[in-house]
Amino acid sequence: MTNHTPCLLDEAATFMKVQYLSYLRFLSTDGRSRLAAFLETFDAAEYTLFQWNDAIEYLKAGVKQQTAQVARAQLLRALRTT
Repeated sequence: MTNHTPCLLDEAATFMKVQYLSYLRFLSTDGRSRLAAFLETFDAAEYTLFQWNDAIEYLKAGVKQQTAQVARAQLLRALRTT
């Protein structure tokens, strides 16, 4: 597993060019779709289960999951459907 210094949410905020992390919660449908496409470029193992679940919880994308793979899939699905 690769350890990234920044967290998954920080990477997302940087990619989306938002000034504050909280702005990720208010992305348009198009913005959420772009964020999902960006996050899809990461393998689930590149971040910890905690980081995937943290993103799920922070972005109100569902409930915490038991594996990073399932958490990643849930996050991507939620970003694309809400």
